[in-house]
Amino acid sequence: MRDMALILFVLSLLPTSFYHPHIGLYLWTWFSYMSPHSFTWHAYDFRFVFLISSVTMAGMLLLKHIRWTLPLMAANVYAVLFTIWISITTQFALNPSAAPFEWYRSLKIMLMLWATLILINNRQKLEIILLVTTLSIAFFGFRGGIFTLLHGGQFRVHGPHTGFFWDNNAVGLAMALAIPLMRYFYMQARFLVVRVFFAISIFTTILSIIATYSRGSVLGLLVALFFLFLKTRHRFTWLLILLPVLYAIFQFMPPAWLDRMHSISEYQEDRASTGRLIAWQTAINLAADRPILGGGFSTMTRQVFYKYSPDPTNFHDFHSIYFEVLGEQGYPGLFLFLAFFITCYRYGSYIIRKTKDKPHLSWMLDLAAMLQVSFVAYAAAGTFLGMAYFDLPWHLGSFMIILKILLEKELAAPTPQTPQKSDFQPIHEHKFSSIFDRPAGTM
Repeated sequence: MRDMALILFVLSLLPTSFYHPHIGLYLWTWFSYMSPHSFTWHAYDFRFVFLISSVTMAGMLLLKHIRWTLPLMAANVYAVLFTIWISITTQFALNPSAAPFEWYRSLKIMLMLWATLILINNRQKLEIILLVTTLSIAFFGFRGGIFTLLHGGQFRVHGPHTGFFWDNNAVGLAMALAIPLMRYFYMQARFLVVRVFFAISIFTTILSIIATYSRGSVLGLLVALFFLFLKTRHRFTWLLILLPVLYAIFQFMPPAWLDRMHSISEYQEDRASTGRLIAWQTAINLAADRPILGGGFSTMTRQVFYKYSPDPTNFHDFHSIYFEVLGEQGYPGLFLFLAFFITCYRYGSYIIRKTKDKPHLSWMLDLAAMLQVSFVAYAAAGTFLGMAYFDLPWHLGSFMIILKILLEKELAAPTPQTPQKSDFQPIHEHKFSSIFDRPAGTM
């Protein structure tokens, strides 16, 4: 029954997705992050994302009112160059049988980034796609949090069995990056029931991240909470709330979880942690031999590891976004990768600086700050997780770019004394404002 309901729901929205491609992008985002088809009995392997993205892209190509133009911004240039570069390195990959598949998957992520930049052009659309992204991931946070409470934290939390999110590291990282987005909607919510919903979502998601048993994800969570504390206007209140909550959660988790977290500080005795250090040195040795092209996608095979590793007997993957990109894409790829996210973070600083004295743009300030928190959490967790081609961080980067574009439009708009029509559409012009139109900064 649920299979048929999902299929009919998607088919009914395909015509709308063609004539209004931003609707298709919302649907595309929902399937990418929540994977609702993974909860069906027989339709779990149906290519919903391919179907939705094909119809959405067809609408973007054939409809005349869709403009394929973007401002010449540094982050856009870095994203384009990185896409070109991974296509070049794939042609010279050391693992030619597996590299094309990883290249194709990465290309789909970049395609989603470009579609987002083209189709999302006002606050309403930006907050809707943000909400779809946040709720899709918050679903696993709520589900995993309840599961952890019921079972005393004895079992690991995983994501859906399709796509990126099944692995505990992947779903933990996604939830850590989504917590700042939940915080944003909490600040913007107009009604108490909505604020309570996001407050509960944040709590259950924190519990769910801890129950993934992913050390990298827990590190990303702690960094996210620390930077949320630094950016909040009411730090003492947050301190009174977070410290008891974290203490209670840590006391609630079983000894097996504590033993795994303690292995972070005892990395010399932990073979997995030592393997990470060996894998990182392997990436450095590989980049020293192939500094420009690297090894290409999926280069960490046993043959490559044996050739470049200081300890060929302790085989491990890169387990770090930085060494993963260095080993697979060389130094040019690492430069473009870092340049994209650093530039997006700097856009956030620019937005905060330009909006801090403009109360009507406080939503931009809050969103830029929360996206910065997500970037910092990704940078910290990525030190120990090989998730360089994970779609969510790149998608968050596109949100920051869009936010800067909207700010530039707002700053360039005529003053109230000489009103003219502006492309920028404040959210209070839409029904969507009935939920998210609350003055920011109340917590």
